[in-house]
Amino acid sequence: MSHMTDLLKKWSHQTVYISHATTEWDSNGINISGTSSANTALVQYNTRAVINSQGKSQVSNCQILFSGNTTIKIDDVITLPNGSTPVIISIEAPVDFDGNTEYVKVYT
Repeated sequence: MSHMTDLLKKWSHQTVYISHATTEWDSNGINISGTSSANTALVQYNTRAVINSQGKSQVSNCQILFSGNTTIKIDDVITLPNGSTPVIISIEAPVDFDGNTEYVKVYT
């Protein structure tokens, strides 16, 4: 187990809901999300510059750290503890020397 895994187990006390995107679209062309699941996370409200999925610089106002076994994609919808549903800008999932994902960091 990595140092980051231990920290996340100790400090992840907030609940973030992840609704996974489906391949279905509504009449307005908006992706229909599937059922949501509750995930413990560490939510940090900081301003950071990040590169989005199109390779452009964008401002992130919130970063969410999940355990390494969390499954999330750029098209999914997240609901933060304050009830907001920000757009996912970027996802980072560093791998340790054993090939295991240490944590998943989502930038919104």
